[in-house]
Amino acid sequence: MHIKRSGKVWSHAKFKSLKNDSETMFDFIHGGIFAGILILISILISGFFLWVGLRITGKKVGILEAALVNLAAGVLGVIAGSIFIFIPFIGILSPLIAYLVYLYGISLLLKISIVHAFLASILATLVFTGILFAIGVFIGIWMLKFIPFMVRPGMMHF
Repeated sequence: MHIKRSGKVWSHAKFKSLKNDSETMFDFIHGGIFAGILILISILISGFFLWVGLRITGKKVGILEAALVNLAAGVLGVIAGSIFIFIPFIGILSPLIAYLVYLYGISLLLKISIVHAFLASILATLVFTGILFAIGVFIGIWMLKFIPFMVRPGMMHF
């Protein structure tokens, strides 16, 4: 089916793909809302792991508080790392300086010692790594067991 519009002949498929400005703005708003929700979820997930690390070390805080502390300390660490990266001969230590500023931010905001913040950070990393390892093992077993067309070791010949 062809539609004549402003002197040109348009195919039906091309005419249906045109969007007006309100539909484009609607898509843009939905994309922004979706991105905002994903950012909030990522902040809460990272805060959850810091919360677990703090709980293991004995500090009782809420998940939301741990998430906001983690976000604030992370931003401080990124700013410090970005500043020190440009100083000659010290720039190589920029990630270490950023991590120390991150630990200082956690200790300052939660009123704990830097050693306590370090232990919580290391434990949060270990818990995160353990959970990812468990998920990877589960998915690997599932793939080997339930996907018959998987290429298994020894099935490939060159």
